[in-house]
Amino acid sequence: MEEVERIDKRISDTSRKQDEKIKKLIVKDSELARGIRGVKADLEDAFTGDVMLEIFGALIFFQGVLMSAMV
Repeated sequence: MEEVERIDKRISDTSRKQDEKIKKLIVKDSELARGIRGVKADLEDAFTGDVMLEIFGALIFFQGVLMSAMV
């Protein structure tokens, strides 16, 4: 009977350790996903800013071309 209890305890300890490892992996996965979303948002903001700057520069260039054509 003691052998059965010892095996049962070992199984429950192993199961508990596996559950803890799984929980840690889930937490790490969610932290990683949160970090990736943050980097993606930063890159999108930077890209949007660069595109707007390029468009603004092109508008100023074409305005200069039109002004010189009118003179």
